[in-house]
Amino acid sequence: MGLHDEGSYSHHTEGGTHWMDVSPQELQVCLEGDSPPEFRTILARCGDEDAARYAGPLYLDFDHEDIAVAIAAFHRMLDCLAALGVDLEMLRLFASGGKGFHIEVPLRCFMGEPEPVKDLPRVFREMVLADLTDDSEQGVEGVDLRVYSQGRGRMWRVPNRERTNGKFKVPLSVDEARRVTPESYSELTAQPREFPQLKPAVLVPKLADVFSRAQATQAQSAPVRPAAWTKAETEIRKRWGGDAPPCVRPLLAGDKPSREEGFNKIAIQLASLAHVLEWDSDRLVLECEGLCQKHQSDNRAHDRRWREGELIRLHRYVGRQSGYAFSVPALVDILPAGADTSDLRGIEADAREDRPDYASRLAEAGRDRSQLVQFARGVFADQSLPATVQTGLLKDVAKAAGVSLKVLQQDLYSPDDGEGPFIHVHPADHAASVDSALDVLPLATDLRVRSGKLVEVQRGRLHEVSHDRLRYLLSKVAKWKHPGGIGSPDDAVIRGVAAAGHWPGVREIVGVAQQPTIIKDGSVGAADGFEPSFDESGFPQYAGTGREALEELNGLLGEFPFASELDRACAIAAILTAVARPALRTAPAFLVAAYEKGSGKTFLAELIGLFASADVPMRRWGRGSEEQSKSLLALLMEGLPLVVFDNLSSDWKSDTLAAILTNPTYGDRVLGASETVAVSTRCLFLATGNNIKAGVDLARRVVPINLDARVARPMGREFQGDPVAVVRADRGRWVTLALKVLQDFVVSGAKPQLSPLGSFGEWSELIRGAVVWYGLPDVVGAVITQVDDDDDRQELETVVWAWGEVFGHDPITLKDALREIRSKSAGAGAVLLGAFDEIAGERGEISLRKLGAWFKAHKGRVVDGKRLMPIAGAPRRDGAVWALAAI
Repeated sequence: MGLHDEGSYSHHTEGGTHWMDVSPQELQVCLEGDSPPEFRTILARCGDEDAARYAGPLYLDFDHEDIAVAIAAFHRMLDCLAALGVDLEMLRLFASGGKGFHIEVPLRCFMGEPEPVKDLPRVFREMVLADLTDDSEQGVEGVDLRVYSQGRGRMWRVPNRERTNGKFKVPLSVDEARRVTPESYSELTAQPREFPQLKPAVLVPKLADVFSRAQATQAQSAPVRPAAWTKAETEIRKRWGGDAPPCVRPLLAGDKPSREEGFNKIAIQLASLAHVLEWDSDRLVLECEGLCQKHQSDNRAHDRRWREGELIRLHRYVGRQSGYAFSVPALVDILPAGADTSDLRGIEADAREDRPDYASRLAEAGRDRSQLVQFARGVFADQSLPATVQTGLLKDVAKAAGVSLKVLQQDLYSPDDGEGPFIHVHPADHAASVDSALDVLPLATDLRVRSGKLVEVQRGRLHEVSHDRLRYLLSKVAKWKHPGGIGSPDDAVIRGVAAAGHWPGVREIVGVAQQPTIIKDGSVGAADGFEPSFDESGFPQYAGTGREALEELNGLLGEFPFASELDRACAIAAILTAVARPALRTAPAFLVAAYEKGSGKTFLAELIGLFASADVPMRRWGRGSEEQSKSLLALLMEGLPLVVFDNLSSDWKSDTLAAILTNPTYGDRVLGASETVAVSTRCLFLATGNNIKAGVDLARRVVPINLDARVARPMGREFQGDPVAVVRADRGRWVTLALKVLQDFVVSGAKPQLSPLGSFGEWSELIRGAVVWYGLPDVVGAVITQVDDDDDRQELETVVWAWGEVFGHDPITLKDALREIRSKSAGAGAVLLGAFDEIAGERGEISLRKLGAWFKAHKGRVVDGKRLMPIAGAPRRDGAVWALAAI
């Protein structure tokens, strides 16, 4: 349950009206009982509330009125944690049953020796704001920052207790967390669920660095303030003793919301006031409860939780920016029109001896537009000016310049100083406007094109660019020039840019390279078309030879019960394919199969997967072909380097996967949309299962790796070592070892004589070639055995042999063939009749329709130099005429 063994926790007593403090041991008994509490504190508290230290997991809460926003925030955090090297299988993940999610990251993941920490909730909040989000409105949207309260500690909903809405907070597997949608959320939380098996928590160095930085920041978290309080700040504190001025209180309560102002502008002034009054962020959120509940200005801020989070974020930001000095005029400016501000009379800013004589300067500027613009910018930048004085001066400037105040203010917010670039908006020519925006789009250097979509690379993952994000990126690199001057972005133009389908000057990529791969000349780096997103220092060059590196890889596999040395060679080929997959146009999949549970197939699949990615989630194989096809397309659209389907319950079959494995791109219609996309297939596919094999459509496209523990209960065996943990601890080195095996082979110039393998020419030349060059068995032997063992092929072999024995090469219809073999009670005729019954038996009879369909599906397939073929031009009164033809 992740409880710390020191300190105390709190939980609801019976009836839910009071809280009771208990020891960790008492809480555990309570949680495991028949009537667990609905809430309990997430952190253990050591010491008195006023000077408490806390211990427990990093807890993250995602909530939003729009569940899609909460899902997006949840997924961004999972991506961020994975990019820091966190194995998501160590985390406790929950759907809260309301409108969000919870994540618990074990304390051991970021503290080598877990112990109580002062101000731990505030440290966690600093981690979220400084490193786990991008510290922007979009970055923290959906993330609940209010949960990092101290005192008694944050109350945390207990899983699998029914909520008032009839739903449950339920645990999720990583795969379920990755795949959750607004539609599936309600079904997931409809009833209690079992907890998935978690991996033991281990220290994650990068996350530990994030924690250390946040702890250091929190320890010296005094706001950046001027050397002395201003007169206005001193007077505010003196008059109301740390409470808000009376004229501000209706705004805080939401009784008189300032509908004319955006929430961000209000929040930044209230954050400045809070620092003057020495409120912490919790007090600020508490005082603004009504405002957060009722404010209705900008659509983006219609969610109360978002508004509370924005107050917390801006309180932190203002406290670290000395430029945000408190200003009475700025405070008055956010109050509702007509508000009584008489209580602020007499509170003035410090007199400034260096304040310009604006009246004289305006007279000197005359009607010189360039001087007027410079004068207006000076007025606009002077925060000490009361708002009414500032507005009056700007009106005088606008009048002298012969423009409206609105045009002047547009110039001040985004000055047209003659320096481009510009996006020219032509109201009567939409196409020209879009073309103008497309011209500057390449200046947004973080943009890429993949599969016909505009994308960005963030924390090593691809993210499709949303409308709002494209709006921001365009506005960052260019000014929007309307006929009346510089203005706001034009949403119709932005939609036109997104729909263009071709974006000249924006780099097109295949995917993101999270690690180096092998290049054709034997060097290592990012494959052509891949965006590098890795630190080369994390993949140190291996000093040994390729053969020595191969010996180390073999050492990792030492305890796996391979059925044969060929299967061990196939596992080596899978590891080499994992590191080389981005450089190969096509590659086969790998299937790890065993006779019994507990043989180590999932363990081996995870080990192989670590050579392709630091994140190896196990996924469920879809139940039907349609679900499988849509799932495969969605996974390819994510640009993942690796996909593992764990514990298949039947043979691995899929026409869609067959097409994906043998083609460098795959196209299909997107689920829930009318569009069709074509995506790169450079992804390694793995699967595991007991007593299964690749089906007919995949038999030649999948390399089998068979495990045979040769004991009655394999799950009782214990590995002496942990190869997965060994690789995770130094993944960069192990990736480099596998690359060294391939490098030495490529540099040698060797070209082993190999039989062709269908659509996998590059893979066969590099991976098969290396395996054979190092003296290991050719893995194609396993594929051939798999094809030969195919039940369908064995059936065909039986029919061809028996048909030849009975009819030789004579042509005959299936109807006549059936009539003749029914009279034979032994020999080849009886064998052929039994085969036909297996193929087309239906309610005790052999269906000619089914039998004919089987013959059509197998015509032309060669068995021992012979094949069944229809005779062209033969009479068809009783159906097609068939004969056995020699090749």
